[in-house]
Amino acid sequence: HFHEFMNEVHEGIAKFRSENPGTTGARDPITAVARPISRSVRVLCFDEFFVSDITDAMLLSRLFDILFKDGVVVVATSNIPPERLYWNGLNRQLFEPFIDLLKSHVEVFNLDSETDYRREKLDAQDVYRFGTGPEIDAQMDALFAHLTGGADAKPDAIENLGRVIVVPAQVMGVARFSFADLCERPLGARDYLKLANLYHTVVIDQVPVFSRLRSDASKRFVLLIDTLYDRGVKLAASFATPLEALAQDEKTAFEFARCLSRLEEMRSAEYIAQPLRQSKTT
Repeated sequence: HFHEFMNEVHEGIAKFRSENPGTTGARDPITAVARPISRSVRVLCFDEFFVSDITDAMLLSRLFDILFKDGVVVVATSNIPPERLYWNGLNRQLFEPFIDLLKSHVEVFNLDSETDYRREKLDAQDVYRFGTGPEIDAQMDALFAHLTGGADAKPDAIENLGRVIVVPAQVMGVARFSFADLCERPLGARDYLKLANLYHTVVIDQVPVFSRLRSDASKRFVLLIDTLYDRGVKLAASFATPLEALAQDEKTAFEFARCLSRLEEMRSAEYIAQPLRQSKTT
């Protein structure tokens, strides 16, 4: 995945700076990271080439200029054509030279199909489950396997602004979490946006009933759903109760009203049919 590659690049830059404090002129950290890559590989293949982070955006041109000059061949998949990368991003004009560089070194193929295979997998069955216990857990296992074609899922650890987001299982653009993983940990809007930019489908297990006792977790859940909805990310989830019974008291129900409306919409054929939307936040 492209984000994993960029994490390694940032780690390499940080290591260079810690080992070479005050270094100027002779060696810069991007060259120090790029040269070992170009010496060790001839072809770099990226899955889901996507740029949303301003730090990534600002160093890509220099990094790839070195790789291309050293003869590295880049092959990548993306839901977004090169000219739409980092769309509406902060200081995007500084990113535009990278787009020109990329287009001068790669041939772009449009692989759009009349058949949306992700939608087919979601259309085939209801994406929500209601209740708790082993039977529901087994149904969610089967749903996740269906969405990923039975591919071997692996955990991931995503660095975001100095924080690590743990992804218990992910493969083929589908990520699976428990409610506790996402909403009972100190995650915020930028963490959820990072996930929404990396995965086209998010599976959440064991969404509980909400009350004032779960105020912080319920607020995070509302923020999470808002973020996924705004990006057009598809949702599959198991809930302790039917949606209309998730909020246990009047105050929570009032705060939860818009979230419930979005949850209903996110299971609809119309929502599932729509493409992902480019994020406007960096």
